[in-house]
Amino acid sequence: MMATILILVCTTVLKEVGGLQSGVERKSVRRLVQKDAISSPPSSNWPSLVAVLKNEDTQTLSSNKKKDKKLLEDRSPCSAHARGYFSREGGRPLILIGQDVTKCQEAATALGDLNGRRRRLIKNTSTEDVRDADVLFMSYDSATTEMSRGAAPFDDWSQTANREVRVLLNDGTLSDSMLTALRAITQYEILTYKAANNQSIARELKRIDSLARRCTGDPDDVRLDFGDDTFFLSLTYGDLIDKATPDVLREFDREVDMLEVRADLLDCIRNTALAGADSCVAPSYKSVPSTTKIFNDDDQRQSEEAIRSQLKDGIITSALLEQLLVLREQLAESGRAKNIPILFTARSRNQCGALADSAAAVYGLSALGLRAGVEWLDIEANWPALERHAFVDWVRRRYPSTRILGSQHVVDEDHNVGQRAAVRLLHDCHLGGRADALKLVLAARDDRDSIALRSAAQEADLGTTPRVAICLGDAGRLSRVLNRVMTPVTHAKLGGAAAPGQLDAKTLMALRRQLFLTKRAYHLVLPPSDDNTDQIIQDAKSLQKAHQAAFDRVGLPHTVFIVDDQERENSGLAFGGAALLQPVPFALISWDASSWARTVGFVDTIAIVDREDGRGYTVRGEHLMSSALANAVAYYLDNMHTTLSSSERHHRRAGMIFTTDVSLEPAASAFAALSALGLDPKVSDDFFCEATQQLDSNLAVLVICPGATFDNSLNLPEETLLVDLRSEDEPSSQHARILRKQDLLLEIALEQQRIWTNRRPPRADMAAAMST
Repeated sequence: MMATILILVCTTVLKEVGGLQSGVERKSVRRLVQKDAISSPPSSNWPSLVAVLKNEDTQTLSSNKKKDKKLLEDRSPCSAHARGYFSREGGRPLILIGQDVTKCQEAATALGDLNGRRRRLIKNTSTEDVRDADVLFMSYDSATTEMSRGAAPFDDWSQTANREVRVLLNDGTLSDSMLTALRAITQYEILTYKAANNQSIARELKRIDSLARRCTGDPDDVRLDFGDDTFFLSLTYGDLIDKATPDVLREFDREVDMLEVRADLLDCIRNTALAGADSCVAPSYKSVPSTTKIFNDDDQRQSEEAIRSQLKDGIITSALLEQLLVLREQLAESGRAKNIPILFTARSRNQCGALADSAAAVYGLSALGLRAGVEWLDIEANWPALERHAFVDWVRRRYPSTRILGSQHVVDEDHNVGQRAAVRLLHDCHLGGRADALKLVLAARDDRDSIALRSAAQEADLGTTPRVAICLGDAGRLSRVLNRVMTPVTHAKLGGAAAPGQLDAKTLMALRRQLFLTKRAYHLVLPPSDDNTDQIIQDAKSLQKAHQAAFDRVGLPHTVFIVDDQERENSGLAFGGAALLQPVPFALISWDASSWARTVGFVDTIAIVDREDGRGYTVRGEHLMSSALANAVAYYLDNMHTTLSSSERHHRRAGMIFTTDVSLEPAASAFAALSALGLDPKVSDDFFCEATQQLDSNLAVLVICPGATFDNSLNLPEETLLVDLRSEDEPSSQHARILRKQDLLLEIALEQQRIWTNRRPPRADMAAAMST
């Protein structure tokens, strides 16, 4: 029956996620990328990006330089971390509150060693200017004196947010009253007495620091987390410390993209008042409609006082934070899975969980989970609107970098939810537009319910917000095949499915390949034969390994080919995309290009994208060298500027690009990359004239383009990054801070995968493949 239904809906699904239009499929790579288009210089009436921004030509962009730079920053596809790196003024200071300043300094020193960012340290807030501080140390006593005035209880969802990122280093010596006071005035907490060593503490500080500095409200970055063919696994263990070992986590990471911590199933929670009187009973996977009133039970109201009291006594908080801290340590020890994001879920019995049906229990436990610095938080959408909105507002103010998954479960088989009702439930999950992603789980009697839910997910007018829409049970398995975004899965190492009807990721991808995933060919196009060098061919082989490893890791049936000027790939596979190892001027291409590629003036990647009218697919050109360069430069500078405060980094904004021809693609890429970072690049063809003026200024980046002259013996400042885009056989500077073109290959491959697959690329797999 299952196979029959899959065949019946195949035609419908192919219209949504299927192949290209036949006219596009027939186009070969040689027709898309012709030899004369690759080798010809830009036409005389085509102004380069660099020329425009030097105000030598104002035909394409505005003559207002600031407006043009803003256009570059707005259009930049580079990562949220890279975009605007130098334009951040001050950032959010990191305040470490510990037993004494010495202990805080020890932790921050380890942070600097691991993170490459030894921040400026300020000990005394009363005598030193803290406006420029990146890290501030406070003892327990001074923190409670200076910061606790007017502090609200942790469950007062009306309290305001702090500009600083406050981290409590809990050494286990605090009295109950002191601990309660400090938890009310801090966002995050590390149990230093439970950490394995100082490196573990420093690693957590680094992660919390990076999380707090993460760009908020970036829908493109959210869509990478919840991209196509992504999966998450629910850790349903009663004890994460004993069960989620590094070896097990390493196996999970090979198949999933996110781990869900089901806090309501932890032993330290199940044996408390939060779980209610029937805490020993497993989740029933029964729920009531969202319109049912929950706060009409007198016994429940009486139990909320006990729940609030237990949440505040510190025992549950410490037990939960220990579980999450050790989980992070074991993720780090596993190697592969160390950067996998955590989704924290406190699920009520009404929503197929084990917590008491109490907002105090659900929101209180969620607030404790946020103290551990989780990347995602599940918020149930079935609670009364007033209390739900107050809690969501509080999370957005106090933890703006944590992303929200709005969820709802209506899985009582006796309560049928039609397609229109499913659309309304999806809108409820949007939490008034403040959820970053949605999850709706319904019951299914047969495969028609799965198809109806899929239609509802498409019909819901929720913009580009990712939505997870699945049905429980064997009858709902089709919904898991059709759901392309962050599908919950099981794993053999888990010991059992977290919910009825779950399949593992490999099985789901096998079904998708049978049903609608078209095998595609991706091409790495070499320059004309006369321009090929051994280095270019070696680069192409490295990129081929990286891309094939990424497709294989995700389970996509695609193949990567290297195509030269004389050879045509005849695999018979549908065209998926191409990478041009020698970029093409935008003025010479015959297909559409992204706004960023048009701004830069060159195309180096071809992708298949949805048409704006929603009718099929089209070919689009992208320029990814500049965004890869921006990402790499931001990473290098972030690890170089270890002694600079945020304000000092903001003022070190000068950039210099040396090139013999401003119309060449490397110069345009460098100019676009530095501009997207918020730098002020200057272009010159005379190194010796400009060098002495710039080296004593706030020069952050120096770019040497192919063909440009450069004094390799020049002693550059330590805080200056040298980007050498010339060929490997040219003499190179001995400057310690140097980024070569070959160092960009992985970043370029990651950007191409992001465009081709609409998901966050598996960096570890791609890096390992390139190193072989």
